[in-house]
Amino acid sequence: AEADEWGARRPSPSNISQCSRQHWFRVRQWARTNPPLAGSVLAADEGWLVEPKVFSMLEKLGYHIAREVECDWAFWPSDPGTPDGAIWEPGDSPEEGMIVDSKRLGLWSYISLLEQGLRGSKPDYYDQMQLYMAASRSGLRRALIVALCADPAGTGWAWRKIKKRTDDLPPLWVCEIDYDEDRVGVLVDRAQDLNWSIDHEDNPTAVPREFDPMRDDFPCNYCGWKETCLTAGVA
Repeated sequence: AEADEWGARRPSPSNISQCSRQHWFRVRQWARTNPPLAGSVLAADEGWLVEPKVFSMLEKLGYHIAREVECDWAFWPSDPGTPDGAIWEPGDSPEEGMIVDSKRLGLWSYISLLEQGLRGSKPDYYDQMQLYMAASRSGLRRALIVALCADPAGTGWAWRKIKKRTDDLPPLWVCEIDYDEDRVGVLVDRAQDLNWSIDHEDNPTAVPREFDPMRDDFPCNYCGWKETCLTAGVA
């Protein structure tokens, strides 16, 4: 199969860590058997709204900002990505800045991030930023994720009543990330493997999956092909 035969976007920095079989179903455009949750659709559609707010805040804090980051994706064997922007402290050289990505998270995603940290709660965000840093033409080797809560009132209620927290819910969450060259190599290999499966495997049973839809509520309950995946089983 040619790389563009299926007409859908290939694995990219923002979703490279998602289930291998989910990538296969999506790129080969199999019919969804599990409709997306309305809240997930809304969050995805409104996510871009937080970007100007985040960069306005960073500019007020004294950072120089750029809403475009020049990237070279020659090393990456799949679809590229687009960072939200970058920031520099006054006096920084071009390579001393940080790539910035903003996130708008729902109630439980935000609480999970607060409790488990980036690698524990959102490892896909970590991988996304590693690839952005690797692609940066100016050699940016630090990144910043700024996460905002989409529902402060509801999340604050869950924070106090369900989680029994007595401290205030943080209005935002910020994490600085250093470049990990070894992780980038792992992700490049993964992209190659995913695209090979997409192009050469015609039966979903032969495509590996990282989660068990019989056991894992997340992320399987959010996958559009959960029932098809269950039927396919494993080789």
